[in-house]
Amino acid sequence: MTVIRGLEEAMAKLVAIGEEGERIASREVVASALNVQRRAKERLTETEAVDTGRLRNSVTVAESDSALNAASDQATGGPQGSAGGREAPTMVRPGMLAAKIGTNVYYGPNIEFTGPPYPRPFLFPSLEEERPQMLRRLTEALKRLESA
Repeated sequence: MTVIRGLEEAMAKLVAIGEEGERIASREVVASALNVQRRAKERLTETEAVDTGRLRNSVTVAESDSALNAASDQATGGPQGSAGGREAPTMVRPGMLAAKIGTNVYYGPNIEFTGPPYPRPFLFPSLEEERPQMLRRLTEALKRLESA
Protein backbone atom coordinates (compact mmCIF):
# COMPACT_ATOMS: atom_id res chain seq x y z
CA MET A 1 0.00 0.00 0.00
CA THR A 2 1.28 3.44 -0.90
CA VAL A 3 1.70 5.81 2.03
CA ILE A 4 0.73 9.38 1.29
CA ARG A 5 2.41 11.60 3.84
CA GLY A 6 0.34 14.47 5.12
CA LEU A 7 -3.21 13.09 4.85
CA GLU A 8 -3.74 12.60 8.59
CA GLU A 9 -2.04 15.92 9.37
CA ALA A 10 -4.20 17.84 6.89
CA MET A 11 -7.39 16.26 8.29
CA ALA A 12 -6.33 17.04 11.87
CA LYS A 13 -5.56 20.67 11.01
CA LEU A 14 -8.90 21.12 9.28
CA VAL A 15 -10.78 19.64 12.24
CA ALA A 16 -8.78 21.83 14.65
CA ILE A 17 -9.81 24.94 12.71
CA GLY A 18 -13.37 24.32 13.79
CA GLU A 19 -16.72 24.16 12.06
CA GLU A 20 -15.60 25.40 8.64
CA GLY A 21 -12.60 23.06 8.63
CA GLU A 22 -14.74 20.09 9.64
CA ARG A 23 -17.25 20.92 6.91
CA ILE A 24 -14.48 20.95 4.30
CA ALA A 25 -12.90 17.74 5.64
CA SER A 26 -16.27 15.98 5.63
CA ARG A 27 -17.02 17.12 2.09
CA GLU A 28 -13.69 15.74 0.90
CA VAL A 29 -14.10 12.42 2.74
CA VAL A 30 -17.52 11.87 1.17
CA ALA A 31 -16.36 12.97 -2.29
CA SER A 32 -13.33 10.68 -2.17
CA ALA A 33 -15.35 7.72 -0.90
CA LEU A 34 -17.87 8.14 -3.72
CA ASN A 35 -15.01 8.40 -6.25
CA VAL A 36 -13.51 5.14 -4.94
CA GLN A 37 -16.90 3.42 -5.10
CA ARG A 38 -17.55 4.61 -8.66
CA ARG A 39 -14.10 3.59 -9.86
CA ALA A 40 -14.29 0.17 -8.16
CA LYS A 41 -17.55 -0.55 -9.99
CA GLU A 42 -16.02 0.61 -13.27
CA ARG A 43 -13.00 -1.65 -12.71
CA LEU A 44 -15.23 -4.66 -12.10
CA THR A 45 -16.90 -4.04 -15.46
CA GLU A 46 -13.64 -3.24 -17.31
CA THR A 47 -11.92 -6.41 -16.09
CA GLU A 48 -14.94 -8.51 -17.03
CA ALA A 49 -15.40 -9.59 -13.42
CA VAL A 50 -19.17 -9.11 -13.78
CA ASP A 51 -21.36 -12.13 -14.32
CA THR A 52 -24.66 -11.30 -12.60
CA GLY A 53 -23.76 -7.81 -11.35
CA ARG A 54 -24.23 -8.89 -7.72
CA LEU A 55 -20.72 -7.91 -6.57
CA ARG A 56 -20.72 -4.63 -8.49
CA ASN A 57 -24.14 -3.69 -7.13
CA SER A 58 -23.06 -4.46 -3.57
CA VAL A 59 -20.08 -2.07 -3.49
CA THR A 60 -21.19 0.76 -1.25
CA VAL A 61 -20.07 3.59 1.00
CA ALA A 62 -21.01 3.92 4.66
CA GLU A 63 -19.67 5.36 7.90
CA SER A 64 -19.41 2.05 9.75
CA ASP A 65 -18.99 -1.66 9.07
CA SER A 66 -22.53 -2.40 10.25
CA ALA A 67 -24.03 0.24 7.93
CA LEU A 68 -21.91 -1.06 5.04
CA ASN A 69 -23.10 -4.63 5.62
CA ALA A 70 -26.72 -3.49 5.91
CA ALA A 71 -26.49 -1.58 2.62
CA SER A 72 -24.82 -4.52 0.85
CA ASP A 73 -27.42 -6.90 2.32
CA GLN A 74 -30.19 -4.68 0.98
CA ALA A 75 -28.77 -5.02 -2.54
CA THR A 76 -27.83 -8.69 -2.45
CA GLY A 77 -30.17 -10.39 -0.01
CA GLY A 78 -27.28 -11.06 2.38
CA PRO A 79 -23.69 -12.27 2.05
CA GLN A 80 -24.79 -15.40 0.19
CA GLY A 81 -28.18 -14.20 -1.05
CA SER A 82 -29.31 -13.94 -4.62
CA ALA A 83 -30.92 -10.51 -4.93
CA GLY A 84 -28.20 -9.07 -7.16
CA GLY A 85 -30.31 -6.81 -9.35
CA ARG A 86 -30.41 -3.75 -7.09
CA GLU A 87 -27.77 -1.12 -6.38
CA ALA A 88 -26.74 -0.88 -2.75
CA PRO A 89 -27.78 2.41 -1.16
CA THR A 90 -24.95 4.79 -0.39
CA MET A 91 -24.99 5.60 3.31
CA VAL A 92 -23.34 9.02 3.52
CA ARG A 93 -24.32 11.92 5.71
CA PRO A 94 -23.15 15.49 6.18
CA GLY A 95 -20.43 15.73 8.79
CA MET A 96 -18.95 12.27 8.39
CA LEU A 97 -15.17 12.33 8.78
CA ALA A 98 -14.55 8.66 7.97
CA ALA A 99 -15.93 6.31 5.36
CA LYS A 100 -15.93 2.59 4.68
CA ILE A 101 -16.05 1.41 1.10
CA GLY A 102 -16.64 -2.25 0.39
CA THR A 103 -18.93 -5.19 -0.07
CA ASN A 104 -20.20 -8.07 2.01
CA VAL A 105 -20.37 -10.46 -0.94
CA TYR A 106 -18.39 -13.50 0.18
CA TYR A 107 -16.47 -13.93 -3.08
CA GLY A 108 -15.37 -10.27 -3.31
CA PRO A 109 -11.93 -10.97 -1.77
CA ASN A 110 -11.42 -13.83 -4.25
CA ILE A 111 -12.02 -11.51 -7.20
CA GLU A 112 -9.73 -8.86 -5.66
CA PHE A 113 -6.83 -11.13 -4.69
CA THR A 114 -6.88 -14.59 -6.28
CA GLY A 115 -9.38 -15.08 -9.10
CA PRO A 116 -10.48 -17.39 -10.76
CA PRO A 117 -9.05 -17.45 -13.34
CA TYR A 118 -6.76 -14.59 -12.19
CA PRO A 119 -7.03 -11.71 -9.70
CA ARG A 120 -8.99 -8.68 -10.87
CA PRO A 121 -8.32 -6.02 -8.23
CA PHE A 122 -11.06 -3.43 -8.09
CA LEU A 123 -11.18 -1.87 -4.63
CA PHE A 124 -7.55 -1.31 -3.59
CA PRO A 125 -6.41 0.22 -6.91
CA SER A 126 -9.41 2.57 -6.77
CA LEU A 127 -8.46 3.66 -3.26
CA GLU A 128 -4.79 4.15 -4.14
CA GLU A 129 -5.77 6.19 -7.21
CA GLU A 130 -7.95 8.51 -5.10
CA ARG A 131 -5.62 8.95 -2.11
CA PRO A 132 -3.26 11.58 -3.63
CA GLN A 133 -6.22 13.45 -5.11
CA MET A 134 -7.84 13.72 -1.69
CA LEU A 135 -4.59 14.91 -0.11
CA ARG A 136 -4.20 17.56 -2.81
CA ARG A 137 -7.75 18.84 -2.29
CA LEU A 138 -7.37 18.88 1.51
CA THR A 139 -4.04 20.69 1.31
CA GLU A 140 -5.46 23.30 -1.06
CA ALA A 141 -8.46 23.85 1.20
CA LEU A 142 -6.19 24.21 4.23
CA LYS A 143 -4.05 26.80 2.44
CA ARG A 144 -7.15 28.79 1.47
CA LEU A 145 -8.40 28.77 5.07
CA GLU A 146 -5.02 29.73 6.51
CA SER A 147 -4.64 32.64 4.07
CA ALA A 148 -8.15 33.98 4.70
